[in-house]
Amino acid sequence: MIPIECPKCGRGGSVPPDRLSARLVCKACHSVFHMDSGGRMVLGEPGTPDKKQPKARAEASTSVAEFDLAQTWNDIPKPVRYGVPALLVAVVAFMYSGGGGGASQPYEQRAEGLVRSVLKNDRSGVIGYATANSAEATGKWFDLIHGQIEQNKIASNVAATPALFSGNAETDSEITLVVVLPNPAGTDTSPVPLTLFMRKEGGAWQLDGDRTLVEAGKEAAAAKAAKKK
Repeated sequence: MIPIECPKCGRGGSVPPDRLSARLVCKACHSVFHMDSGGRMVLGEPGTPDKKQPKARAEASTSVAEFDLAQTWNDIPKPVRYGVPALLVAVVAFMYSGGGGGASQPYEQRAEGLVRSVLKNDRSGVIGYATANSAEATGKWFDLIHGQIEQNKIASNVAATPALFSGNAETDSEITLVVVLPNPAGTDTSPVPLTLFMRKEGGAWQLDGDRTLVEAGKEAAAAKAAKKK
């Protein structure tokens, strides 16, 4: 699942990666919104011109929004369902690569190295990125994620650019990153979203395996439920 936030009331929630550019409805304020081509959540129906959004809230909401996915899912054309993940990957790659400007940050380098180890089936390498107390959970996370990568036929050389979702790497000791591994072109398999909880430990950004494993379990359950529909 990909974490999102209502652009009107600021209430948070999460949706599958193939729902980001589709029509979303906030259960808190009933606003209709979608993700634009720049990767922002904006008010209005998909395909409508972007309008100036309300000023960002000073404090992020800690409550979980409930979006009426069942109501809107059947209205989405199949090309959109499978095309949105590819668009998302392109947007994220542009924003956090040369197109976005600036050199990569230490946390980005660590996260990308972690994901590359997963793609190379290097279990011990992945565990090397774990915090001191989460090595076991990190190993279980690797087993779960690598199984999804093989099942969805994700190539080992795919783009794996991490995007900072929450936290400030300059001032905070914990941040959350999102990486979406795209499915091969011309296939109907699903991309594999990764939510990485990183913690600064010993001067380096390490993976909080416990929190990351719990989130990966939720994402896997959501993807399985979506396939049954």
